[in-house]
Amino acid sequence: METRKELEERLLLAGVPGRALEALLKETGLARHKWRVTQAIDAALAATDGCRTAAAWVLLSDMYGVGGKGGVSGDGTSRHPALERLGKGRKQATDGEAWSAAIEAAFHALALNGVTLDASGTLGNGFVARLNYVDEPPEVVPPTSWAAQTAAHEGLRRAIGLDRWFNLPVQYTGTAAEWAAVVNYEEDDEEGAE
Repeated sequence: METRKELEERLLLAGVPGRALEALLKETGLARHKWRVTQAIDAALAATDGCRTAAAWVLLSDMYGVGGKGGVSGDGTSRHPALERLGKGRKQATDGEAWSAAIEAAFHALALNGVTLDASGTLGNGFVARLNYVDEPPEVVPPTSWAAQTAAHEGLRRAIGLDRWFNLPVQYTGTAAEWAAVVNYEEDDEEGAE
């Protein structure tokens, strides 16, 4: 698929400037978006051997992100490793917003009814991701997996009634203590290594 920039360069070489150029670029935007959505779904499914729940978690974890406030608000530029070959591969790149929108649309396509993240009974050893109303096995997410700490901090924030950082179609189940155990897992693991 031709990028917006490539199409613009081609049209300018063909003598199409101004409003005509802008109209054509705008008209072809939806096709580029749909192509990006398909690419994101394919990359997530390829990384998870076709497991829809795991692929939804890959897309969701990219939406959560890493870095930012306290290292967990998701404001960093890195993409999930399974998605870093999409576009320039960074959220803050010139094509980052377009790919982020496509990844979000891909998540909604795979997880039509949202996702539940559940820390109940995991004893801090991660949490379980389930597609809502889909008969497919849940995905166990270890606390050290990519963006798991960002999601766990959000689960803890929600469990104690704080405003959410992310406006995502995610339900959190589990107590504040259960989510705290997931958040503290990495910290406890580092203390044990000393």
